[in-house]
Amino acid sequence: AMRGFRSKDEGAAAVGNKETAMEPTGYPHPNLPNVRYWDLPGTGSSRFTAGSYLRKMQFKKYDFFIIVSATRFTENDAKLATEIKRLGKKFYFVRSKIDADLYSVRKER
Repeated sequence: AMRGFRSKDEGAAAVGNKETAMEPTGYPHPNLPNVRYWDLPGTGSSRFTAGSYLRKMQFKKYDFFIIVSATRFTENDAKLATEIKRLGKKFYFVRSKIDADLYSVRKER
């Protein structure tokens, strides 16, 4: 979505209900040749615990972070943000699929 692709388009990142990114995968920005988006595996699973995640993902090599969550932000998200700040880097939190939560709240009323 950030690059304007649909999930079935050639060159789109893998999407799904399960973990789809098992290693850092780079995707070129559609208009800026010097910009690359990196899709990192999620943290907090048995494969990527919070303790080993930062080392395995080599956070020092990235310039900026966008932490995307389809649910409320978690303790692991806070740990990521703290480490990013410690490295002197900037980040944004992005909450996706908020429309589904708003729909559920309206439906309950």
